[in-house]
Amino acid sequence: AIDDARGRELEQRFTQKQQQNRELIDSLLKNGESSERSERLIQQAGKLLQRKVVPAARVEQLKLDWEQHALPKNNQLAVQLESHFSRCMQQLHHQLERQQKARETALEDIEKSLAALKLALEQDQTRKASRLFRRAEQKLQDIPECPRQTRTSIQNRLADFRPVLKQLEGWRHWGTDRAREELIEAAEQLAQEREIPNKHRAEAIRELRERWKKLGKIDPQSG
Repeated sequence: AIDDARGRELEQRFTQKQQQNRELIDSLLKNGESSERSERLIQQAGKLLQRKVVPAARVEQLKLDWEQHALPKNNQLAVQLESHFSRCMQQLHHQLERQQKARETALEDIEKSLAALKLALEQDQTRKASRLFRRAEQKLQDIPECPRQTRTSIQNRLADFRPVLKQLEGWRHWGTDRAREELIEAAEQLAQEREIPNKHRAEAIRELRERWKKLGKIDPQSG
């Protein structure tokens, strides 16, 4: 048996220890939740690094999420997680810088192609104009994170060139088709000529074939 004063003292100590244990458990739970949240954000950063094109907006949101969430109370664990996340973010920013340089280079190349395309159309250089048009179109598709306004502007400029280019291509198809018909007629006449020496006939056939091949190079699609 203990006296009342000693009993109250022991009960008070027990209550204090019990409260300390509750606080410790609560702290451990919070550390666990914070650590788990930190690991998820780090994993998201790792997945972004694996992508061919990293969305800049997603990187900024990830950074904001990290700043708004609480790190574990354990200082050593917090430092490790912060260091890991910082390395991932540094790599992501390097990737964004590379994408920006690639975007600027591609846009410069498109501008050069469009200027050359305009000149080629003015000079009726249909094949060159078609090649430049396709090149600009492909470059635009491959640009990483191209701003919508910039993309729309270039698409509109390409659309302005398309009718003129199609018209020239139509004339080219018509011209090569007509030339092929003439070659066919010449070959038929050659076949009907019985008095031509074989040597001359062979030379004429070879010439017709060469002319046919040249038409194929001029207008491959109609061959």
